[in-house]
Amino acid sequence: MVRTWAMTALLGALAWGCVREAKPVTFSVSAEAQSFGEKGPIRIAIWDAEQLARAEKTADCSVSSTGETNCPPGVAKAAPEERTVTREELAKGVTIVSKTVTVGERYRVDVHGPAADGCNTTTGREGGVASNDAVQISKLDLAQTEMACRPPRN
Repeated sequence: MVRTWAMTALLGALAWGCVREAKPVTFSVSAEAQSFGEKGPIRIAIWDAEQLARAEKTADCSVSSTGETNCPPGVAKAAPEERTVTREELAKGVTIVSKTVTVGERYRVDVHGPAADGCNTTTGREGGVASNDAVQISKLDLAQTEMACRPPRN
């Protein structure tokens, strides 16, 4: 009798939609494309909650000048989803269906690429919790490194 009641309750929950499958999130990303250089690729990284937690725990990892992450033995490096786009694509807007971020999950989107001056780097970041299956990233607070750039040799 208890089994019959439990099975009836489960079937009822499924019928009413109480048990839901996690929906993937689609990110629409656009930014001030003129802040980025024309030549270099622009990298968009999408972090899910698991990768964000891993990144917070991997403070012992180092990043080389080429952008490669090296971690001590036994420490797994964080690996967000990545997509490389051009400045023109970013200006029009890029749509990415995440393979890992689902509705209700914490996320972070990083946009990183060469600056328009050809020397510095421009980055932007936005994060939060995906409250629905479509997240619009359009007001990135972009920052630029301030390195002393050498003038080109004649």
